Amino acid sequence: MNIIWTGQARHTYDSTIAYLLEEWTVKAAQNFIDSVDEMEEQLKDFPNSFPISDKKQYLRKAVLGKHNSLVYQIDGDDIVFVTFIGNKQDHEY
Repeated sequence: MNIIWTGQARHTYDSTIAYLLEEWTVKAAQNFIDSVDEMEEQLKDFPNSFPISDKKQYLRKAVLGKHNSLVYQIDGDDIVFVTFIGNKQDHEY
């Protein structure tokens, strides 16, 4: 399985890191980066391991930790990272 990042995923990933560096700590930012890296590896082996979105049936949501989740979809042999969201946000996923 290949991992593909959308522009939105890259933007929300970078924004989350910037926020963590500004409002939290370097360690918090590094933990987020590490959790995304680990998620990439897990999804390559087990792409269906996270639940389908209640709102959009073609998407899945993987919880990265207490504060953040990854929204992704499976497209053939590709796993497409759609966006990163805050778990307390009101979102369309």
